[in-house]
Amino acid sequence: MSKIFVTTDATSDMPKNHSAENFKIIQMNYVLDDVEYACDPKSLDFDEFYRRVDAGSMPTTSLINTETAIEFFTPILKEGFDVLHICFSSALSGTYNALKIAETELKEAFPDRKIAVVDSKAASGGEGFMVWQVLKKRAEGVSFDELLAFAEDVREHCVHFFTVQNLFHLYRGGRVSKTAAVIGSGLNLKPVLHVDTEGRLIPIQKVMGRKASLKALVDDYVIKSKGWKNDEVWVQHGSAPEDAEWVAAKIKEKTPDVNVVIDFIGPIIGTLCGSALISIINIKVMHLLHTPHQCISIPAVIPMVPGVLMYRALSGFIDMQGIVGEVTFAVHCGINAVLILVMIAIGVDIPNIFARKWLAPNRRRKLKQAIEERKKRGQF
Repeated sequence: MSKIFVTTDATSDMPKNHSAENFKIIQMNYVLDDVEYACDPKSLDFDEFYRRVDAGSMPTTSLINTETAIEFFTPILKEGFDVLHICFSSALSGTYNALKIAETELKEAFPDRKIAVVDSKAASGGEGFMVWQVLKKRAEGVSFDELLAFAEDVREHCVHFFTVQNLFHLYRGGRVSKTAAVIGSGLNLKPVLHVDTEGRLIPIQKVMGRKASLKALVDDYVIKSKGWKNDEVWVQHGSAPEDAEWVAAKIKEKTPDVNVVIDFIGPIIGTLCGSALISIINIKVMHLLHTPHQCISIPAVIPMVPGVLMYRALSGFIDMQGIVGEVTFAVHCGINAVLILVMIAIGVDIPNIFARKWLAPNRRRKLKQAIEERKKRGQF
């Protein structure tokens, strides 16, 4: 039986205590504040990475190119190993395509060896969890083809949900518009996302507040895990250990027998993002309750009035000492408040516009019918 070497990308965010013999990770680098770092806490501590990002630094990453992949795989193949590589989702990066080209070239260079690049259709812990299942399966002594078939099968059963704290990280990453980031942050909207079967980041719900988003993660886990025996669940975080501990504790409450592993999300995935959506629906409720739209829309928007943001903006302008940071903060709060008020006004006014356009003719028609009926009865 051939020797099998399993490899993956640095995007897999494998926990520190999850490794094995004949296993290796292709290193990936990122640039932060004009300095290039390896995706390794020894290069730059992950807490420090997230602190800088929170302060406004914008990291950049690049995919693994074909030349790097060939250079990485060649020594392993020369040692007589077959190689199974679990790759970052092709829907999120061009790395998979670059590695498939490397696979083709290496098969020609090493015709007696087997090499396969598998699209994980996942990222971070979703990718890493799949890698871990493959490593455990390899320990059973299966053949290369059996391990490849297992990897493609287990991929369909790895479920991964996540949420984010700050929508402005998503805006800087190009995954959400600036307007959505401003309004969503002002309303304290937290999107809950998952990676679908094609490896894409898909929002599945929006909730108000951080705790609600964390609870939604646990609820989704409970629903998706029904009927499956999970020996292990990973909870990963980007410098939010308290939140990770809270989620882990809730998972243990729901499924006491499962082993919960808590670890970091690395800087490569730390630069990615999801999306948020704001939707205002009022017309249908008016018809169902036979109620004037003002009775529904006005009370609904009162809690959304950004009084805190307006107070911060005015207080910042009054107390500013000419410091750039204070001016920027005051302006930021003011813009947020104005944009939220504009959207509230639109949300209140839309039902009124539709009411006048579509409901008024209907009322006139019904009134005309009532008058005609009274005329027939001689009561008008």
